[in-house]
Amino acid sequence: MNKNERPVIHLPREGLELPVEIACVVVLVGTAALVALSWAGLPQQIPVHFGWSGAPDQWGSKSSLIIGLLVAGLVYAGLTRMRSYPHKLNYPWAITAENAEVQYRLAIVTVAWLKLETLSIFALVMWTQVRVASGAMSELATAPIAVLTALLFVTLGVYVYIGLRAR
Repeated sequence: MNKNERPVIHLPREGLELPVEIACVVVLVGTAALVALSWAGLPQQIPVHFGWSGAPDQWGSKSSLIIGLLVAGLVYAGLTRMRSYPHKLNYPWAITAENAEVQYRLAIVTVAWLKLETLSIFALVMWTQVRVASGAMSELATAPIAVLTALLFVTLGVYVYIGLRAR
């Protein structure tokens, strides 16, 4: 069964999906609020890149924060939109009429968690940009970024494990 032949099922939100979605909105709105409230006090040049050590190694216009917010908003919108089309996603195994609901639900929940984790990385980096630019910090805290990045892979691993068992 190819993507065009997969069952189309509308799945209402259930379980942790709504709280995770609310957390995504809180992270996105909180990041926008941080930028808005900090904007007037920021210098014209802010760190726009951090090296492996966490030290800023490129500086640019503070308007790059707006670009970061726009990208985070697009990530949010795109991943949220995917929820409506689980039958069009790529799956590493066959989707059948028998397993479609379970597989779609699993994909939807996984994408919701990945969205939250990705938006959290954006928020942490942008928070660090503001803090370094304002002199409150000197470098990116690499451990939280590493933990959030590892969490992305853990989420994918859990998806593959549960998805394989639910085939």
